[in-house]
Amino acid sequence: MSETGEQSSQNWRQKWFPDRQIYLRTQGKVRFFALPSKAQVTVVVLLVALAGWVIFASARVLLRDVIIEARNQQIETLDSQTADQAEEIERLQGTLMDKTRVLEERTDYLLGLMEQDPTGELSKGVESTPPPEQEETGNEDQTSVLTPASQESGGGLLRVFFSRAEASPGRFTGAEFETLIQARFDLIAGRQDSAAATLVYFAEQKILEFDDMLSPFKIKAGDLARASTINLSALGQGGPYLPGPASGDGLGGDGMFSDLPEFAPASPYPDLHERWSNLLKVYSGLQSVPLLYPVKDFYQSSRFGRRIDPITKKPGWHPGVDLAGWPGTEIFSPTAGVVTKAGVWGNYGNMVEVDHGNGFKTRYAHLRKIKVQRGQKVSMGDVLGEMGCSGRCVSTHLHYEVYFNNNLRNPQPFMEPEEDVQQTKREAPSSYGKGK
Repeated sequence: MSETGEQSSQNWRQKWFPDRQIYLRTQGKVRFFALPSKAQVTVVVLLVALAGWVIFASARVLLRDVIIEARNQQIETLDSQTADQAEEIERLQGTLMDKTRVLEERTDYLLGLMEQDPTGELSKGVESTPPPEQEETGNEDQTSVLTPASQESGGGLLRVFFSRAEASPGRFTGAEFETLIQARFDLIAGRQDSAAATLVYFAEQKILEFDDMLSPFKIKAGDLARASTINLSALGQGGPYLPGPASGDGLGGDGMFSDLPEFAPASPYPDLHERWSNLLKVYSGLQSVPLLYPVKDFYQSSRFGRRIDPITKKPGWHPGVDLAGWPGTEIFSPTAGVVTKAGVWGNYGNMVEVDHGNGFKTRYAHLRKIKVQRGQKVSMGDVLGEMGCSGRCVSTHLHYEVYFNNNLRNPQPFMEPEEDVQQTKREAPSSYGKGK
């Protein structure tokens, strides 16, 4: 069979490439070269291969520009994608920084309020009762948002997402990652708002307690807050967070609130700003309440209100209380203030008037001797003068008057306050009385 195949191959070569002789004639001499069939096939194969290589090389040269252009287009596409990704990353970074700054400012604001808590309960870690709606939903302690650990938690579900994102950075698209970040920020912001609502409720409850505490004086906590002259300079304006203007007076300055952060209150922060301001003002006003007796050794010879006038013996109105004692008995200021009158004043005789700030002032009449001057600052317990009988009087005594918002008040409740009023005033920071 191999012989048959060999014979067929020879026949094929002889048909297409028969043996040939090439004759060369030079100077009358003839020479020839034999060109067998196999040699012809070899030459043809080489020529075909050479032609194929020439065609391939020529095509490659011709297509080089097209290939280079395609590659350049790919590079430009990759560069554009890289630039878009870099822009998206920069935008996300800016968003993260802005939102983080807002959360930090809100946290600083809430922490600043807690640090300036006039009641001292929050700074001591005393938990206040949450608002009723929070009790019903069973939410966790809302003030926990103010701790660094709680800010890092972000919730169990979000922690799973973030752990996966950190393990496989390419798992989430930019939009998905931004959604997760926004969800985490919304969670923390919601907890901050709940903490603010708790502080609002705390302040409201304290105001109600003050209403009960001040009822013997016939004064409401709101009246005390409105009459307050305290400088709430750092409590609450400014900051980059909120759209729209914040309500309230322009604030800025120094004083005991100077370390509070500037902030434009957000919902529910306007309520917190108002309630907390009122709470601070009430505590400020409490420092100005003239508690205790202005004299040590005495007996009360006449009360406030209707009485028989000791001189005319006719029914009349007595605008204060009379505290009788020995001539020269020292008269004290029941709380700090500024002397606004010191001298002879009509029927009052030798009189001293002290403005205690926040709407309160007191008068001391019929003195034998005055020991202060107009404009002088006095502290609680400072001697104002000596008991006597100058002006319209019949015997040695002190005529004592108390005013709130320029309206006369019965001095009796102020001289004999309940223990809770005295205790609250003692525990409140002394700087809360320096509002004027």
